[in-house]
Amino acid sequence: MEIIASRADLLPSALLPSSQRAARVYLGNLAPGSRATQKAALCTIAAILAGAGADPDTPPWGQVGYQHAQLLRQTLAARYAPQTVNRHLAAFRGTIKQA
Repeated sequence: MEIIASRADLLPSALLPSSQRAARVYLGNLAPGSRATQKAALCTIAAILAGAGADPDTPPWGQVGYQHAQLLRQTLAARYAPQTVNRHLAAFRGTIKQA
């Protein structure tokens, strides 16, 4: 799993459609100590929304709607403790805001 270490790491994402850059922008705005944890959360979220093997750049974040958010919330709640669900949902919200 590649970890974004600095804002400079965001430059290669310029080739991605803007809605797919949302995850990289979100991660780039986090404190360095939070990036790995939230990237792992986004990998889990991408797998739920886009299928196994998806990475945070895969989902078309700009097209994610209410029904996707509800599916995500239900799936996470069935798998994880509430604190972990909340951390994942924070990553989801932050990425959606960037999209």
